Amino acid sequence: MLLLTVISVLMCVTVYMWVMNLAASYMAAVPELGCVGFRIQAVRVVRSGGGWQLTAYVQNTCEKPIRVVHIFIMQDDNVVAESTTTATVNAGEVGEVTIHADTLEEGHSYVLKVVTDDGLAAHYQFRV
Repeated sequence: MLLLTVISVLMCVTVYMWVMNLAASYMAAVPELGCVGFRIQAVRVVRSGGGWQLTAYVQNTCEKPIRVVHIFIMQDDNVVAESTTTATVNAGEVGEVTIHADTLEEGHSYVLKVVTDDGLAAHYQFRV
C-alpha cells in the first residue's frame, strides 16, 4: 500500500512538472504585442489654398513612444488622400500629424486613418 502511494505521488509531481514546463515554453513562444493604446483625439480641418489642411491629435496611451508613418483620408473605403510621415509621440502625450488634401468636398464625411510603424491603426470620422 505504501509503495502504491509513493508511486502515485511521484506520478502527480512528474505530471505537474511536465505541465508547468509545457506552459512556460508556450508563454516564451508568444510574441509581445507591443502598444495597443493609441487613438485619435480630434481632427482640425482648415481650408488651405485650394485644398484642406487636416491636423490629427494622436494620443499615446502606451508605455513607450509610437511612431506614426502613414496617414490616409478615406471615403467609402476608397483612399482619397495619403501621406507618409515620421512623427513620434512619446508615452502619455498627444502629438500632431498633418495631411493636405485637395479632393475633399464640403458637406461630405470622411475617415482619417493613422498607422504606426508596427502596423497598428486608429480611425476617426469627420465632416468637412
